[in-house]
Amino acid sequence: MIPTPEQIAARLSDPSPEVRRRALRKLPQLPPADALRLGLLALGDGDWRVRKEAVVVLAVFGDGAELVAALLEAIEQADNVGLRNAAAEALSRVSGPAFDLVVSRLGELSGTSRKIALEVIGRSGDERAERILVDHLAHEDVNMSAAAAELLGERGNLDAAKALAACLDCPQPMLVLAALQALNRLGAKLPFDRLEPLTAAPLYGSELLTALGRSGDPAAVHVVLKHVADDPVAVKALTLLHESGKAAAAAVEGALGVAEADLLQVLVDLAAQGDPLERRAAVLCLLWSRRTEHVALLVTLAQEESLHPVVIEGLAMWGSSAIALLDSVLPRMHGLQLASAIGLMARLLDDAGGRRRAALFTAYLNSADLIVATAAAGALARFGDDTVVARLIELAGAGQERVRRAAGHALAQIGVRHPEAVRAALRGLEIESDRGVELMRVYQVVGRPEDVPCLAAALSSPLPALRRGVLGAIASIAGPASVDTVSLAMTDENAEVRMAAVAALSRIGPAASETIVSALRTAEGPLRSALIRALGRVGHPEAPAILRGLARESAEMAMASVEAFQSLGLDPGEMKGELLSHPEAEVVKKALVFLDASVTDAELVALLGAAAWDVRLAAVERLSRRVGAGGAVAEALRGALSREEDDLVHAAIERVLGVGAGKG
Repeated sequence: MIPTPEQIAARLSDPSPEVRRRALRKLPQLPPADALRLGLLALGDGDWRVRKEAVVVLAVFGDGAELVAALLEAIEQADNVGLRNAAAEALSRVSGPAFDLVVSRLGELSGTSRKIALEVIGRSGDERAERILVDHLAHEDVNMSAAAAELLGERGNLDAAKALAACLDCPQPMLVLAALQALNRLGAKLPFDRLEPLTAAPLYGSELLTALGRSGDPAAVHVVLKHVADDPVAVKALTLLHESGKAAAAAVEGALGVAEADLLQVLVDLAAQGDPLERRAAVLCLLWSRRTEHVALLVTLAQEESLHPVVIEGLAMWGSSAIALLDSVLPRMHGLQLASAIGLMARLLDDAGGRRRAALFTAYLNSADLIVATAAAGALARFGDDTVVARLIELAGAGQERVRRAAGHALAQIGVRHPEAVRAALRGLEIESDRGVELMRVYQVVGRPEDVPCLAAALSSPLPALRRGVLGAIASIAGPASVDTVSLAMTDENAEVRMAAVAALSRIGPAASETIVSALRTAEGPLRSALIRALGRVGHPEAPAILRGLARESAEMAMASVEAFQSLGLDPGEMKGELLSHPEAEVVKKALVFLDASVTDAELVALLGAAAWDVRLAAVERLSRRVGAGGAVAEALRGALSREEDDLVHAAIERVLGVGAGKG
């Protein structure tokens, strides 16, 4: 039953904010004049949720002169801040003839109301907005001109940079600062001679430093350096200068190379305890200074994952001197710092240099400190020869997994270069242990078919990790001949071993396809989804039909089928029918993401009637991009709005219709 205006008005006076909020949803059913009157009344409600709903509802149907006049009147009053803010938000949603009225009335407004109207215009997509904002840069009220500058920065159009740059000559510091902020936001590059006169005013601080950094002028380096001690942004500005070109980079490095100890200490402190971006900038500056006294600090900082690539790249620019410095500090280091230095050296050395230092790394490999030995194993993975195999086999049985893994990796890499020596060292070794787990990756490199029976016997080991490794080794060594052995492991009591068996079948390739298809008939849960993905990797003549059928199963199987379909080089759009009609919401939502434009308007409209609220919401969000294409979509949304009971979906439809009826 359609309510009367009096009934809605009564509900809007109810003590409960929720009753008042829901009452607003009935406004579109009233005559336009009554709906507008009650909607405007609700903009001044004491509860923000009610005001928010009123904004959304007014955007659906209000687009005329009466609405704009009332909203402008609301933003001019100062007694009710909530009403003013809600009116401003509602005003931001109007467009077409209503937006034209806002533009035409702008000159009549003053103070806060004019600023709000300017923000509405500035944040719109209207082509007149930029010209209006540029004109307001010269407004006599500095609050207005500064707001115009800020809005020009938000719009992201570099065409406005010239007008903003002209503001730098203005005697009003507030406008100059706003212009600098906007220019920085736009990524504008200003010449140094325009910025240098501003350096006498401390007010411009970080914004001016950023602009100096963007200038790319070597002359800006000495100005920025003066502020390193009092503003961390100066350090980031130095990185901007360094990135801007060879001349500026040389100027930055030259200045840092002769910088005084106090300035360098500021960089050291910032590298140790600044925010992430400040620390990165400080580390770069220390690297550019090329001071030998900082090498130990840089080695320590390289232990951090976020700074490791920065230190590596920076030290690489030092050339051979970096290696010489690391050589000189190694004897004074121990523990984690020594391990970090070894790792840095291994990354920086070329093959010839690494082989020359193989004896050094071998000495560290024999260290009683397993952290150091692990780092040495990493270096010897690149540069080691068969002389270190015995020690690596010993470390492969260490009590710490990280040590074992490093040793196993090094053995595998040395096995590529010296297969016979590594194979000989493996002969007769007992593999029923944690060491055996790591040795399996070595067997993948150097193993031969005659090793398979011995390895297969380890499939009865009580160690699941060993059984997993054995499967990978057998698949790598025997290939198609290992299908039967590997497939039996899909019945292993351990879930991870069963998954390893599927991975091994994938490694075997097309020869395992029939086994995979057969296993799919009975497999369940994660094993089933793993087999589906394996089918996508190895292929099968019936794979497309099999996968379309599997796409109708649970969400896990459906998404695995999509991945497999894509792995086969097929268009997942061929599964669109199965996916969009899937009973689980997660499948439909993910399908909407990767199918994207291939989903038609009609298919999206059909989803407005889905049982799951989140599917309906996803459909609304995608339809919001297509409302402007024609009236059919908007009409379907209006129909859905009248029957939608979920608050989130209801609000989303209202927003879309507000955009559709207004801004587009």
